[in-house]
Amino acid sequence: FDGDDPYLVVAADKGTASFSDIANSIAQEHDFWLGDGFASGGSQGYDHKKMGITARGAWVSVQRHFQALDRDVQTDPTTVVGIGDMAGDVFGNGMLLSKSLELVAAFNHLHIFLDPNPNALAAFQERTRMFALPQSSWDDYKKSLISTGGGVYARSLKSIQITPEVSARFNIKESVLTPTELIHRLLQAQVDLIWNGGIGTYVKASFEEHQKVGDKANDLLRINGMQLRCRVFGEGGNLGITQLGRIEAANKGVKLNTDFIDNAGGVDCSDHEVNLKILFASLMQQQRLTLPERNQMLETMTEAVADMVLDNNADQVRALSLAERDCVRRMGEYRRLTSRLEANGSLDRALEFIPDDEALQELAVSEKGLSRPELAVLMCYTKAELKVELANCPLSSTEYALAEAYRAFPPRMVAEFRADIDQHRLINAIAATQMANSIVHRVGITVVQRMLDTSGATIEQTVAVYLVIKQLLAVDQLWDEIETLGALPYLVQMDLFATLQRLIRRSMRLLLRNTHQSIDVKGLIIRYQNGITLFFENIEQILQSEDLQQWQQTYQRFTQAGVPEPLARHLAACDYGLTAFDVVDVLPEPNSNQLFGTAQLFFRIRHQLGCAWLEDQIREFDVSDHWTAKAREAFLDELYTSQRRLIAALIEAGERHLELKFAAAEQVQPQVISLCEHFGFAMKQWILRWSRTIQSIQQGKQLTYPAATVALQEFQKLVDATAQWALDDQRFDSIPSSSSGV
Repeated sequence: FDGDDPYLVVAADKGTASFSDIANSIAQEHDFWLGDGFASGGSQGYDHKKMGITARGAWVSVQRHFQALDRDVQTDPTTVVGIGDMAGDVFGNGMLLSKSLELVAAFNHLHIFLDPNPNALAAFQERTRMFALPQSSWDDYKKSLISTGGGVYARSLKSIQITPEVSARFNIKESVLTPTELIHRLLQAQVDLIWNGGIGTYVKASFEEHQKVGDKANDLLRINGMQLRCRVFGEGGNLGITQLGRIEAANKGVKLNTDFIDNAGGVDCSDHEVNLKILFASLMQQQRLTLPERNQMLETMTEAVADMVLDNNADQVRALSLAERDCVRRMGEYRRLTSRLEANGSLDRALEFIPDDEALQELAVSEKGLSRPELAVLMCYTKAELKVELANCPLSSTEYALAEAYRAFPPRMVAEFRADIDQHRLINAIAATQMANSIVHRVGITVVQRMLDTSGATIEQTVAVYLVIKQLLAVDQLWDEIETLGALPYLVQMDLFATLQRLIRRSMRLLLRNTHQSIDVKGLIIRYQNGITLFFENIEQILQSEDLQQWQQTYQRFTQAGVPEPLARHLAACDYGLTAFDVVDVLPEPNSNQLFGTAQLFFRIRHQLGCAWLEDQIREFDVSDHWTAKAREAFLDELYTSQRRLIAALIEAGERHLELKFAAAEQVQPQVISLCEHFGFAMKQWILRWSRTIQSIQQGKQLTYPAATVALQEFQKLVDATAQWALDDQRFDSIPSSSSGV
């Protein structure tokens, strides 16, 4: 059994509001605190069929799948086989979401509809008419609009004649099939999309027994996942495919998620309705709102609620796409995540068909990742764990957690009733849910596991640091800007998301490693904000040599692909953004010129000593297990620490002996160059020793762990020598004012 929850929400089946009204009347008779928020979708709630919210949410998944194929399902001709009929909420609404659909076949419990070569526009108009027709069936479809060779056939018929047109469309060799045999073939049709808006389980894995599926009525119709030949499978209905069937189909190349991802819109809409009604109940108790006024407000916010639901659907699907893209590299993290969730009792791997550790290791060795259906399960379990942890911790009561909670309410509600939202009976749970969603959607399924592994941080500390980084890097704004670039080639857009995601992850880890106490979200934002802003605004003046060239190449690649220049400039700088934190940490209380000068110095020295090459090589280490992953992170920490110490020593030397204060913007670059010349002249022997070490390592095919250990030791010696030189007045005075010794 699950643990206790604040409430149980009843969602009426079959879109029938009268059932919700009955349930709500019983709740009110018993003075249950939720009142008519007990059952969603009633006469004074959101009508899911009228909103089409479940179908619209599932259609987001369909659109994203086709986007991955660089196709637009809204404009490109798209052949469809459907499960359901136009009277159904999910099927009917779904088949009206694009005018370019070519519905070549569909079936429900009564009929089989065949239209082998449809006129897309005429068919769309006819489906619109049928959707508005109460209790319509496929038999109501105007036969004159069906293409040659098609028709509507009762499933009670003993046999159906297969016309040449149907034979050609579905590659059927037989001239006669029973209705059951025909549906079996339709499910195997080579079409763009199968849209499931009906009831029944029609696909299983090849090794599953029909009796284990639990849907005896469809045993003769059912096919195996490996037999699916559609490009995309949209699960607007529940249980259309078994989980093992999904995994099999996904591994064969079919693009699909799971039913609980695709059709989450209805449940999500119910959550919003209930949370709004709880808020309104408090206002009505204070006599600040009447029931008619509440009902009117609920109605006026219908589209705002729908927008939030669809945004959440889009975020979930995008998170799965990014996870799928990165899964092979992170199999170790997935292995540790599943093991931890299993150990704490929240995940039953056998029940959810998640591979055991040995199987996960085999996937990693063969450079294969988990399928989208498996990733969907792990995403949900990860969110569930985060929600439980965050709901009961101090973080959920902070202003930054509340800011996340506001995103669960329409903007109008936040503008008018912010103080009341703060007092919402479930505000901590709402904040926890929003924070869990945000970190998983933006940074990935395994981000918390990675931070636990590499920094020893708690879940609360990890999420707190995420809130810091989210503010510092303006993550939501950048994410939304990338999201609007739907016309970009799919791989380019995914590259943009991954670039931002990479900086978020690295920045979180850096702050967690540097912060060993409770996380002061506000204090960290104040500390780093100016430095981060200055870095990204002046990236062209800060980067040096190869770094500058690489940034320019990335920036040009993005703009040539169609990314707006400001966004391209910013995202191209993300792979260098981690240094902005180090720049701030070097200086006690920096002003803008000091930040600018220190950043220039950082990248000039980085280029001069080859630190960038060493960092890139360490990041490319082959991570075979948890301990090699920790070793890699330890090497990076040591390199970053040494770089900060070196820059701090150089600034100390400049202030003591060159009166270098980076006080005026126009003097910064000459002062940086002068300081680097003094450093190169005075530390010539140490720099030469370091350079020989790097050159010797570069002669090998790749950096090894022992070689990295030696390199970092040599670098540490150079840093120590520089720190001593910076404090030695006599040695510094002997250096000429202008030197070519760099």
